[in-house]
Amino acid sequence: MRAKVTDAMKKLILVLLVSACWAQTNTTPSRRDGNQLLQDCGSLIRHADADFRSATDTYGAHWCLGYIDGFLEGFDAFALAHGKTYEEYETLRSIYVCFPSASTIGQDARVLVKWLNDHPERLHEDANLLTFTAFQSAYPCQPKPSVTKKSVIKH
Repeated sequence: MRAKVTDAMKKLILVLLVSACWAQTNTTPSRRDGNQLLQDCGSLIRHADADFRSATDTYGAHWCLGYIDGFLEGFDAFALAHGKTYEEYETLRSIYVCFPSASTIGQDARVLVKWLNDHPERLHEDANLLTFTAFQSAYPCQPKPSVTKKSVIKH
């Protein structure tokens, strides 16, 4: 049975994603921007490249690890909360970002740091928005026959 995503669900998805990524940037200063994200996640990569033997700058490395894990878990939590069937869960989980099944947090950190390094003009922006944009750029979704990004945004 094919999962059906209603217009109301599409609107809810869009509202929640927009709220999570942009609301804070328009109302209050963010706790973390791209500069801090690049510093902390860069620290994670340096720490990993040293086989986790380095004892310096581990706060930023651990913060980044938790941040990316929480970001990824947020995608699953949203889909679990709103999907009534497994097929609906899979559909909701893969509308905006389609993470490879074998990707790791370490790979995701490297993707994020590379994107931030490639877009220094955006480092003043909110960390959540930049993370979402980096992952969406690196892991685009193939349009599904019944649900596409365009149809979700139009309704």
